[in-house]
Amino acid sequence: MQWRATGVYGYPKHHLKYLTCDLLKHLNNSTSLNKNWLLFGDLNITLSDKEKFGGNPIDTNITNLFRSTLAICDFQDLGYKGDVFTWNNRQQGSNLIKARLDRFVANTDWISLFPNYSNSHLLRYKSDHAPILLDFSPYAGHKQRQKRNTPIRYEQIWSRDTNHIQIVKDHWLANGGPTHQKLTTALNALQSWGKNRFGIIPTRIKNLQEELKKLNDENGALNLTEQIKSKELELDDILECEEMWWGQRSRALWLEHGDKNTKYFHMKANIRKKKNTIEAIKDSQGQIQHEDNMIEQILVEHFQTLFTKQNTKNITETVKVVEGKVSPEMHQMLSEAYTKEEVFQAIKDMKALAAPRPDGLPALFYHNYWDIIGNDITSMVLQVLNNNGDPCQFNSTHICLIPKTSHPSTPSDFRPISLCNVTLKIITKTLANRIKTILPKIISPNQSAFI
Repeated sequence: MQWRATGVYGYPKHHLKYLTCDLLKHLNNSTSLNKNWLLFGDLNITLSDKEKFGGNPIDTNITNLFRSTLAICDFQDLGYKGDVFTWNNRQQGSNLIKARLDRFVANTDWISLFPNYSNSHLLRYKSDHAPILLDFSPYAGHKQRQKRNTPIRYEQIWSRDTNHIQIVKDHWLANGGPTHQKLTTALNALQSWGKNRFGIIPTRIKNLQEELKKLNDENGALNLTEQIKSKELELDDILECEEMWWGQRSRALWLEHGDKNTKYFHMKANIRKKKNTIEAIKDSQGQIQHEDNMIEQILVEHFQTLFTKQNTKNITETVKVVEGKVSPEMHQMLSEAYTKEEVFQAIKDMKALAAPRPDGLPALFYHNYWDIIGNDITSMVLQVLNNNGDPCQFNSTHICLIPKTSHPSTPSDFRPISLCNVTLKIITKTLANRIKTILPKIISPNQSAFI
């Protein structure tokens, strides 16, 4: 395994900073050794105004040139842990200037080789620069974590084989139980079938590549052209499966399949995983905690306190003086029985692939098999909406913490969102679709952000 590391000291004088960008582009074009490329150093350029404090405003022309240069070279900034600023002019008051001038960047190939990298800005001591440390060992940035069972999830690649529809149909019709049991049975059947049909994708790719090499080596003495073509088609198919598999995990929804985006999807998925992992957090005393059980305890206590109902004894008196906005006509419309058309519209409007849900079934599952499962799902939803049915069998939710800042360090730096099962989301979206028709009449534009 070969990779390339390049250390660069960027031009410090402002009018020459563009030459640093020219140098990076020249290095990118002048060698074939940039397949797995890591670049680092004091580049003397910032990426945004958030990377500088004090002094003159950043030159947006230089910043934009630097950004475009990184894109041309396929470089990704490797981020950091610690203080944002790596340089300090060691002045006081209004004369103090701080900036992030030192960084590590790497291209997609290098990140694919070392997905567990961890970059740290260390303590600045007796220098105007802070040392930066990149750890890219196999376990960099990952402490030993408790093993958890890998949840079953619906895989988009299963739909590449037309038999997937019959699998769902057979198990759905054969199961006379409630809808939630049918969903579980169908997913388990698909997973068992998919494992046999598609196998372990990386292993299949490696085996096919070896078989294809052997056929090409022997093709001089034997007429193996047709066998080679057949094996190439088989390899094409499994490579497309690999791309789709990583694409589902990267959730880069703006990219279309067709181009070979596997490396991009792989990198995107790894970056997402790294970004979503909480390695450490400050407790209420300001102490940094790294252990999983302590992180969990701190977060639970914070959000329990935040969302615990406070004294609401005066709420009834407050509501009495609020002007009513819902007219009798609106009330009549909201009270009408929900229809199967409204249920279908709700599922139709959902994104096919979003964040994984507790039951492992994205909206794509419902889109693909609606002709088979639609009547049962619709009946269940209408039972809840029109007859006060109990949705408890579907009411499972993942609480996901979304960072409010680029480098969160305390519980208040996270915003919780709920990832509920799609079946429950169909119920809530059907409700929301009807309510939103009157919202402009009862909610002012200034209040809409709180809905």
